[in-house]
Amino acid sequence: MKSKKLLWHALSASALLIGCSTSPEALVEVQQEEITASKIEYYSHGQYFTWNGIVVLNNQWGRDYATNSDKYQVIRLTDDNKIQFDYKWAGNTSYVKGYPTFIVGWHFGNPGGWMTSQGAFGLPARISDNKAFYSSISGTHYNNGTYTEIMNLSWDIWLANSPNPSGPNGEIMVWPWRQNQQPIGSWQTTVTIWGATWDVYRGTMSAGGYSWQVVTYIRRSGTLSIGGNLRDFINDARNRGWFSSSLYIVGIECGNEIIQGHGRFEYTSYTIRP
Repeated sequence: MKSKKLLWHALSASALLIGCSTSPEALVEVQQEEITASKIEYYSHGQYFTWNGIVVLNNQWGRDYATNSDKYQVIRLTDDNKIQFDYKWAGNTSYVKGYPTFIVGWHFGNPGGWMTSQGAFGLPARISDNKAFYSSISGTHYNNGTYTEIMNLSWDIWLANSPNPSGPNGEIMVWPWRQNQQPIGSWQTTVTIWGATWDVYRGTMSAGGYSWQVVTYIRRSGTLSIGGNLRDFINDARNRGWFSSSLYIVGIECGNEIIQGHGRFEYTSYTIRP
């Protein structure tokens, strides 16, 4: 994993800003005197584009908790086909501000539920179907150093009682990397999955009128480049009696939960397939 400092250069909004309704200026990274070119660049909450059939969403669901006046989060597809998540969030360190993310399947908070069509990527599927979900990601993190960083890289696996739910009935989170962020609930055990040791936490989350159990797997040795079969985590949680085999796997996301920080995540690849 690499870590670099960022140098920021402000340009006029009329020249560079795409889809932003609040920011007075667009901030563009200047690194080694080269301005990053982009095919697509979105600043606003809820905006998304499709990349290799996968939805890339600018999720800023906790933006109102941020206290810095120059807050922002950007999702970007570059000319050389990389995905970048730029961010600047500060304050209220108990709350996630944004979760820029790759999505397949159902997404909690989307009015229609499904971000990709039902049947694509093997979703929905009952846990009892024992369907594989192979996923991999390769990325780099650039830290500007303005704030103490509190964030993670997380797969988010949504579980529900029906194949087309209005809300979730369970959630499995897989954190291969984190900076100072704590999971929901309390420590339960350790497991070895994908050749590494993970700490397992379990707790309860409530939002949008729903309450559900969350199980989180945190890799002890952090990495932003990793892959394997997500079924391994699903099976572990089921075998411990935490989730019923009758539940449906309805959505799988992978992105960065950001509570506080200033910098960029850049991903050269992300894959998900049954």
